[in-house]
Amino acid sequence: FAATAGDGRPMPSAGDKMKQRRADFLPVCAALAAGLVLSAFVFVVVRGYYRSLDQQQFQRNATYYSTEFKSDIERHVASLAAIHAFVSATHGVNRWEFSAFAHQILPQNSGFKAVLWVPRVDQQARKAFETQFQRDGLYGLRIRELDRNGSLVNAGPRPGYLPVAYI
Repeated sequence: FAATAGDGRPMPSAGDKMKQRRADFLPVCAALAAGLVLSAFVFVVVRGYYRSLDQQQFQRNATYYSTEFKSDIERHVASLAAIHAFVSATHGVNRWEFSAFAHQILPQNSGFKAVLWVPRVDQQARKAFETQFQRDGLYGLRIRELDRNGSLVNAGPRPGYLPVAYI
């Protein structure tokens, strides 16, 4: 004997009610799943777009900085070549001429802290070289070296010297 509703239809069973509840939530679950899939898709697309922008910006920055670095190196090398040409072409350049020329170069090259001239001085020319220091007003300046204790002493005899002559 089956239970019927007042209009003669059979009463739904507990299993039928459960099926009906699932059917009611099916559109909500489908909308939720579609939203998750769409969100994941948009995330992947947007992330790829911004990653591409970052890579392009990185490439532009790398190109810019490498070009600037290369330009700075070329300018420094050209400046050193100019100083070398000056010293090589001007026989008998003195410390003041070297200093005046180098001070024109230094402001253009912020990478240089100082420019040194280290001429090779033979043993036979040592006395004349030290005498020139005296004439330039650098009294008491001699070709020196550090001893084993780290003290500054007059350099011993040897075939040649490389003194830092002009800074």
